[in-house]
Amino acid sequence: MSERDVSKYILMELTEEDVQDISKVHHLKTRSFAKNYFVARKDSGGIVIFQTTYGRTSHARPPDDGKLRQLNAEYSWATVAHQCIVPKPGVWDKAPLPCSIIYS
Repeated sequence: MSERDVSKYILMELTEEDVQDISKVHHLKTRSFAKNYFVARKDSGGIVIFQTTYGRTSHARPPDDGKLRQLNAEYSWATVAHQCIVPKPGVWDKAPLPCSIIYS
């Protein structure tokens, strides 16, 4: 948690097909992807660290005019802002890879 947003990290299993697709999109060799992003290997793929950052919707932010408003429970207060695969711990020269998995 920070003053701006909330992030959640999970360990996510990727199949060999997923690895090939993600590598192709980000112009990486599958071997390089596995070396820098897998925290564990499996028979047909591996485990990566996946980060999701949640942002506030317009209903959760204060109104632009500064007036008070009634809260309506029907509106969604948080939304997925960013999704990425994070490099494994100790890898500092690789950037997180944007990867839309939630709601795709």
